[in-house]
Parts: sequence; structure tokens; C-alpha cells
Amino acid sequence: MNGRVAKQLRREVYGRTYSPRFRSYQLAGGQLVADVRRQAYQSLKKGYKEILRRGGRYAKGQTRV
Repeated sequence: MNGRVAKQLRREVYGRTYSPRFRSYQLAGGQLVADVRRQAYQSLKKGYKEILRRGGRYAKGQTRV
């Protein structure tokens, strides 16, 4: 996965206001809670890698959808 694709996926999950310094954990009542959007991004990345393995439309270096 190249940077451009990663940026695309991040924008899908986080929207336009994505900051790289986004906290993965937030303190909610003294409890560590993983950020939901970060989890969504991780699963998106996994899905993307599956597409690559199967040789989908992303496979041949085409990042445009």
C-alpha cells in the first residue's frame, strides 16, 4: 500500500479533518478506550490488503477508484 492510498482510506474513516497526532486512546472516566475510528481504519487496511492479494482493481498500481 502506498501513501496515497493510505491517505484515501484515512479520509474515508476520519473525514477531512484527519490529524496524524490523533490519540488512539482517550481517557473516559479513568478508563482507556480505543478510538473507534482508528479500529475502523485498521480493518479497512486489512480489507485493502485482501483485495491486493486477490488481484482486484487496486492491484496493478492503480490507486484511483
